Amino acid sequence: MRWVDQFIYDGDLSAYEASALLKTSSSYLHNSAFRSGSRWHCHTGWFDAGTYPGREVLNQVNLDAGLANVAGEMRTAVTVAHTQILRVTQLPDELATFMPHKGTGLDTLSGLMDALHDGNKRILDDLLIDSMSERIGLRSRQTA
Repeated sequence: MRWVDQFIYDGDLSAYEASALLKTSSSYLHNSAFRSGSRWHCHTGWFDAGTYPGREVLNQVNLDAGLANVAGEMRTAVTVAHTQILRVTQLPDELATFMPHKGTGLDTLSGLMDALHDGNKRILDDLLIDSMSERIGLRSRQTA
């Protein structure tokens, strides 16, 4: 599963600061991003057995700041690309539980998609400052 979120910077480029969008304390972002102006990238990955119990999930988070074409105009943007890959061990019928003809296959697949989506929301919530997490609906005003 892959998610791509893009945040367009509207201010004066000389005033750009990554910390206006991203938490300096995020474990997914190298601190050089906060010293590199409006052009930087940070790519990281890890295996997570907790995303979907009993399965290993490879997470790849690629964060980039630079120019993006927005309606024909080049603008500064921060892009968060998060990929989650379910790792399999190549055992016979290992993925059979996800097949629709197995009775509960669609429910199992739906549970996997929900778990991956929840994992993506946790990553974004760790990366984004609280006001942005609230603004895009990652958390409600009551839980922020």
